Order: sequence, then structure tokens, then C-alpha cells
Amino acid sequence: METHQEYERPKTAIPPIRNQSTPNKPWAKSDQEKADLFGAHLAEVFSPHHNDPDLEITQQLLARHMSSNHVPFTFQEIRDAVHRLNNKKTPGADLVTPKMLKELPRKGLHTLLYIYNGILRTHHWPKALKTQTW
Repeated sequence: METHQEYERPKTAIPPIRNQSTPNKPWAKSDQEKADLFGAHLAEVFSPHHNDPDLEITQQLLARHMSSNHVPFTFQEIRDAVHRLNNKKTPGADLVTPKMLKELPRKGLHTLLYIYNGILRTHHWPKALKTQTW
């Protein structure tokens, strides 16, 4: 009967990680350095956003609200705006595509109408709607 020798697999070396925060810093090579760098990255990525209102958006909302002809959006305006969306545009951070918006039922469009008119009424522009991807 043959005996099978058990061989240890060679350990795969994990490459160093480049510290992108400062170009002059050395590469993170040890496990501790990598963990520290990764932890700092996660802390930066997942830190809460400041909730200061965007000055330009606030001014536009106030101008619309203060004007004598301020009227809320209508269902027809929302429906027409959604209809004019270009289907070839890529989705934003929320992963909602123009095609998805175009397929919304009437109740979904009414929900959008409620949200947009609420933004105008309360003068509060949600942080999620401030981000843009170009």
C-alpha cells in the first residue's frame, strides 16, 4: 500500500498595499500596517456626512418659494419629465435607471410628486439627492 505524503501548500504572499493618503508614505507591508490602512480607509468612507445645507440649492429653493408665482409641481410635470429621460443614461448611486422610472405605475409617480413638493414645502434638500455622478 502506497503512502501519500502530505505536502503543505506554499503560502501565497499577499502584496503590499499602497498608502494613497500621502504620496511620500511607504507601502503597507506588514499585516498590522495593512489593517491600520484598511481601518483608516473604512473610517473615511463610512463617516457620516455633514448635514449643512448646500447654499446654491437653498437659494434656488428659497427663490422659488418666495416668488409670487410659486406653485407646486403637478402630476403632468412629473410624468412629462420622466417620459423625457434618456434610456441610455446610466443609473446614479441609487441604481435607478430611466427605464425603471418610466415603468413606474401611477401611484409611484404620485409618490415622486409628493417627495418633490415636500422638498419645496419644507426647504429641506435630502443629502441623497445632492450627490451626482457625471
